[in-house]
Amino acid sequence: MKDIDHKTLLCDEDLFLSSPTSPKQAQNYSFSSFSLNANGILQDQEVEREEVFMDYHRREKDYTPCNGYSMKLDVSANLRAARSKAVQYIIDVCKRLDVSATTVFNAVNYLDRFLSLCSSLKWEIWMVELVSISCASLACKFYDTSIPSLYDLQMEHLEHTFKPVTIQEMEITILKALDWRLSCVTAFSFANLMLGPTRSGPMIDKVTRLLLHSLLDPLMTKFKASIIATSALKCATEEKDGAITMLNKIHVDEMDHVENCTKILKAHLQAIDIAGGGIQVKLVNHCNQSLWPGVQGTGDHPAPNLGGFHMGPMEEAFFEVPFGWSGRVWARQGCFFDKSGNGTCQTGNCGNQLHCNGLGASPPITMVEMTFGTENSSLSYYDVSLVDGFNIPVSMSPIGGGLGCRVAGCEVDLNVCCPSRFEFKSSDGKVVGCMSACLALRTDKYCCTGQYGSPDMCKPTLFSHLFKSICPRAYSFAFDDKTSLNVCKATRYLITFCPPMR
Repeated sequence: MKDIDHKTLLCDEDLFLSSPTSPKQAQNYSFSSFSLNANGILQDQEVEREEVFMDYHRREKDYTPCNGYSMKLDVSANLRAARSKAVQYIIDVCKRLDVSATTVFNAVNYLDRFLSLCSSLKWEIWMVELVSISCASLACKFYDTSIPSLYDLQMEHLEHTFKPVTIQEMEITILKALDWRLSCVTAFSFANLMLGPTRSGPMIDKVTRLLLHSLLDPLMTKFKASIIATSALKCATEEKDGAITMLNKIHVDEMDHVENCTKILKAHLQAIDIAGGGIQVKLVNHCNQSLWPGVQGTGDHPAPNLGGFHMGPMEEAFFEVPFGWSGRVWARQGCFFDKSGNGTCQTGNCGNQLHCNGLGASPPITMVEMTFGTENSSLSYYDVSLVDGFNIPVSMSPIGGGLGCRVAGCEVDLNVCCPSRFEFKSSDGKVVGCMSACLALRTDKYCCTGQYGSPDMCKPTLFSHLFKSICPRAYSFAFDDKTSLNVCKATRYLITFCPPMR
């Protein structure tokens, strides 16, 4: 890694013209509102696309982030949050200024390459905003004919305002870090070339919207630009398409990567095909230990972020799902994973891998369950369940939504009062979970199965009464709906591990 002068990045905050203000929620918009100007589509039909394509393929490695960047995003919630905020700003400001889609992809490319060089920094909000503005400014100067002023670039819900000289110095820092290589090759470069001028407007728009939406997903940083383009075309066109055939030629030995990328992009396509956006879920780890949340979509719903990621103490994470999504979230603890994402956890295991990829959890675990509303029926249902036991205190609360939207949760550490017969211990003898009566005793009566498999026959037991008295806002047995199932019309929710006691 090159030695980078961070003097400008870590500048004195006296350079700011304003102090931080309360953050505002970023505006939602349809990705289809992005315009593709004439420069965004290759118009010269005489150009030998295959020659240009191979040139892109040779050069794409020169415009990728440093090795290990995707893994660092996976394990550092601070870096992941910094990138998310920066990419959202770039998309929002470029949409408002009506610049080309190429400029958006270039700006995010500059951002990822620079962040990968500075991934060990503790990113603060002012640092993220300064780098975001500078990357957007550089991309506009490099590609667009109409260059916005630095004032115009600072109107997008920023908490700080910077002097022009500060932004210009940051631009120089970024340029030096990137070796002045701004004519980058992105997924949009490949898709743009392969679609060409002969394709219909709706097809171009569909692929562009899909690629724009995927920019916000940190998982996409693990794939090469050509693989992302191949996967996007697979999602939007027929398998027999000639462009895909050409792209597949260079991925003969990487088809597993193409399949994994296509799977992720299909989830994005499902989200953007639903008008109005989706549901945002924020996760906060208030525990004094690292956790590895698992996420599982139920039915045919895919899991965001491949179903698993790391969160350090006091770190935050986000994911977005389409309206109508249903699934489960739980915490894994005491995990050890190798560089390939293989490993194991003390509780909450899902196939001995970091990314659960649709697999459920091994009990005992405290389970958060949700079924979000649709456009036609806005009511969302959510709960915290002890039916599969307990491992970590957790709560789920709506952000907004109006009266009647309650907090679901079990905010007490049940491990300290778990009956000895139900204790689940780690290899060193520490109690790390509390099994449910069903898991510990394995009878129809406690599992609500067999002749007890109906609400009339399955009644609360001594053990479910015990757990209910300690955690009254959580399911204590399978048919504990009346006091445990919550309903709300919110579109944003907060899941907190080890929440503060109320």
